[in-house]
Amino acid sequence: MTVKDHTALRAQLTLAAVGALDDASQMEIERHLAVCPACAAEFARWQRMGVAIRRMPKPLAPAGLVERTRALLVERQVQEAEARANFRGLALLLAFVWAMTFLAWPLERQLAAGAASLFALDSARASLWVLAYTILGSIAGTTAAVVLGLNRRQAARRAA
Repeated sequence: MTVKDHTALRAQLTLAAVGALDDASQMEIERHLAVCPACAAEFARWQRMGVAIRRMPKPLAPAGLVERTRALLVERQVQEAEARANFRGLALLLAFVWAMTFLAWPLERQLAAGAASLFALDSARASLWVLAYTILGSIAGTTAAVVLGLNRRQAARRAA
């Protein structure tokens, strides 16, 4: 047996002492224990420690702990569901804003052409200004919605 194999078997002694290994691994450990006195002594120490630990009194949970924990878990699930719903709502709002931006493009081109003649600008340049204004407005609206949503979530956490 190599040193590496010996080290690997020795690392499994604690699991073997409590019967946590599968049958094949347990048999391999037992064969090794028959020929290695150092590992057999360590295995016996682990078994004695396991017996001593099983004899120790089991601590009891404080009264009401299970109910309080269950209530906290339910509350957390409700908050997570609300957060997912808020995220979906904000995502739909963002998608709507962007869709309206691109669907309104033909109207904006007409308005830009009118503004171009009114202010003596070329049509392409006026269209770019209208597009930039629309995109920046959409980004600002989306940012405001996200910030308001985050503020609402923080306020709810502080209240809880």
